[in-house]
Amino acid sequence: MSFLIASISSELTNFSHISWAFSLIVDIQNPPGDKRSYTPKSDAELRIAGFPHLLLEVISHENETDRIRMLLQASCLARFGNSLRKPSCSNPLIISAIYINKDLQADWYHVYQQNPPAPEVTILLDREGDAELLAGQICHDHV
Repeated sequence: MSFLIASISSELTNFSHISWAFSLIVDIQNPPGDKRSYTPKSDAELRIAGFPHLLLEVISHENETDRIRMLLQASCLARFGNSLRKPSCSNPLIISAIYINKDLQADWYHVYQQNPPAPEVTILLDREGDAELLAGQICHDHV
């Protein structure tokens, strides 16, 4: 195991408060059909070969809108990452997202597409070792 970590360590980079290397296109509902470019930025992230694989957000708004933003960003990364993979890759790309709330409790999310290229994204919450599938799945119509 340590050999594997040593062999990929040169590809791992940690960034804090740095914008992603690419932008997302956001479909605005008002006015309908209006699209805008958005360049995400995380409190911290871990990149492998330049692609974000782990996002970290620390509460910055009492209503936790940054948690929702983080999950939407992770959903986009899961879809985009899978679209870049070779068709021979059978396992989906899993994006990890960690949210630290006001009580310093960490919620660890695993975000992935079960059946790429289907647009639905599954979000699994792992809180203190108890994994639970969140009630809904995020579909591309809502991102």
